[in-house]
Order: sequence, then structure tokens, then C-alpha cells
Amino acid sequence: MDLDDDGDLDVLSGSYSRMARDMAGTFQVLFGETAEDGGRTWGAATELKGTDGATLQILRDGDESDVTSEICTRPFAADLNGDGHLDLVTGNYTGSFFLFEGEGKGRFRPIPKALTIDGEPLRLGDAHSDPFLVDWDEDGDLDILSGGFLGGVHLIRNIGSATEPAWASPTVVIPAPDSTKGRFADDPPSGPGGSTRVWAADVNEDGTLDLLVGDGVTILHPAEGLTTEESRRAEEAWQEANQALVTESESYDSMTPEAQSDWQERYQGHQTTRTHLTEEWTGSVWLYLAK
Repeated sequence: MDLDDDGDLDVLSGSYSRMARDMAGTFQVLFGETAEDGGRTWGAATELKGTDGATLQILRDGDESDVTSEICTRPFAADLNGDGHLDLVTGNYTGSFFLFEGEGKGRFRPIPKALTIDGEPLRLGDAHSDPFLVDWDEDGDLDILSGGFLGGVHLIRNIGSATEPAWASPTVVIPAPDSTKGRFADDPPSGPGGSTRVWAADVNEDGTLDLLVGDGVTILHPAEGLTTEESRRAEEAWQEANQALVTESESYDSMTPEAQSDWQERYQGHQTTRTHLTEEWTGSVWLYLAK
């Protein structure tokens, strides 16, 4: 998008957290320029500032120990309120959404507004909200598509207008997988894994919007000397024992200090026993053509 209205495409990015003691996901922009030969170049990444000159960031509200609404920012620039200026809608670790209203030329008001439903924060029902704004239902206003940590694609319809948006509860466009714990390399993928990111475009030029969905997936390989089936059985047993420990931890706060120490020792010890496989982290891009 052309964030600063100078005719050149810019690159906009969020961040998990800035490298500082006070965690906060900031925004970076690489401003585009037209080279002498007519090609495009981009400057170094710079921190996006608000109109007050301070770093643009989601400000913590309520519990001062909770930083999850501030970190893992995922911005999308679009004119949400119809005033002719690009606004900034961002997701975060918590799975909620915030709006920084634009004033043109890449300038944004420093205080964000939480997107809400009936006065309550609009939440994805998953972590890592990932807004992509598009008129999905072709009614003249911008809706929100979002991926999430557990996978799948969600739609949040704008039931307001192009100048005064209001939001319906999220619905599922593409369901999340049953599990994001990984699959063995011999198992064919049936769809996107977790950590989904979404983009909508008319890929096949038939006049309807298609979906591009990126994902992250853990590929499991049997350890040396084991067959896939042997490693699979060992993994099932390991996961069962791990889940038992996780379930036990639900009463962690009511345990005595000695019991807490014992649980920590057993849990940490269990993590070291997963020697029956190796893991590889990768990802794919999936194309869903509209019918």
C-alpha cells in the first residue's frame, strides 16, 4: 500500500515485541521510492510514529501485568471510516483488534480504539489476530478476514456502513485443523495447519474473491533406528502422558510449594524424553478458489 500518499508502494510490518525491557509490539515501515531507472527501491525500516511524535503502539489498558494486547502486532492499512485517509487496523497476541485513525500522508492518531461488539472488545476466539480488510460480502463496506494461532480463517462482517463500521461476531470461513501438534512426513496434508495468515484476491480473474492462506506446520520424522509406525506409537504415548501433566497443572495454584516443585520437576523431565522423533518447522500457501 501507499502509506504516505507519495505514489510509491510502501512495506508495512508489525513486530512481536521491540527489543526493550517494556514489551510492546511496534510498527515498521519501509517507504518506497522510484529509482532513476524507473524501478522501485525501499528505504531502511523505520519505526512508525503517531502524530504526537511518539512511537505508535497499542497502549496497555487495565491489568498492568498483561502485555498480550500490545505484542505480536499485525497491521493492515485501509480507509475504514471512509474519510479518504488510510487507517491502521492491527491484530495482536490476544486476538483482539485495534484501530489507529489516519490523518493522511502516513500519519496516525496516537491513541488506538479497540474494535468492539455491543461495547465489548471484538475478539477472534483465538490468539494472533490477523486482519485483512476487504468488502467480502460486496455490500459497499469493509469486512475483516483473519487467520489465527490455531489455524483456519474467520470472517467478521461489517454490519454498519462504509463510514460508521459495526461488527458481527466472527464466523468460520475455513475451519481450523483438529490438531496443530504436527504430522509425520508420510501423512499427506489435508489443509492448512496453524498460525494462519490470509489474503483475498481474484487469483483466477473470474470476478470473485479467492483466498490465499499461509500456515505453519511441524513435520515429524522418526528418530534414527525407528520406523514411522514405531515413532508414531511412541509419540501417542508421550502426548497422553504430557496431557496428564497439563491436566494436573490446572490445580497448580492450590498446590503446596513442595507439590509445585515436584510437578515442575516431573514436567521438565518428561520434555526431555521425547527422543523418538525429530521436528522440522515449515509452512505452505494454500489457494481456495471461490465457487
